[in-house]
Amino acid sequence: MSLAPILYRTQHATPLTFNTPIHPTLDQLCAFQTQFKVHVVQALLDHCKVFHIYEHRSHPLLQHCERQKIPQGYHTKQYALWTSTIDESSITGNIAVINDVYINQLQMTHAQLSELAIPSINDQSTNTRICGAKALCIKDVNPFTRIQNLQLGFGLFHLCMNLIWALLHVHRVLRPLSGHSGRSPLTPVALAQICLC
Repeated sequence: MSLAPILYRTQHATPLTFNTPIHPTLDQLCAFQTQFKVHVVQALLDHCKVFHIYEHRSHPLLQHCERQKIPQGYHTKQYALWTSTIDESSITGNIAVINDVYINQLQMTHAQLSELAIPSINDQSTNTRICGAKALCIKDVNPFTRIQNLQLGFGLFHLCMNLIWALLHVHRVLRPLSGHSGRSPLTPVALAQICLC
């Protein structure tokens, strides 16, 4: 993955907030709804006693659709890394681990790494330390030493928690109860009603 277009988009992007409506394309919306329906049906089949007798679980309509099919015969390259004794519980430790992995173990050069965008999916603590490392190294000589090539993402647990928080924040006021300050807890039933509308 090339780093230059990502850096350009990052520098020219407008801020994104949870309060701003995000409008997916029609194709993205249809794909999301299809995948969501499959998840809902699978949850019903797995957890509701009424549906346990249903025998058509392998029906094509109950399977997830492919969004970006992997080419026939494609194999993901894998690189086994050594165990490291570097303490990565600090910003400088994270910088040392990055250098150890890419320079020492994978034998890559700064020039090679400066052109690559490397996805880095982490927990919140590691992402915070890498962001701190980026801030410390902002005036370094190339994208690798500035740690610009690590494109941070958060783990699925944190993604789910952020999406749930966004849903609660946006939809909490849909069902006000008398005697409350206009905010009521969002029950699983209410969440399902919101998502299926």
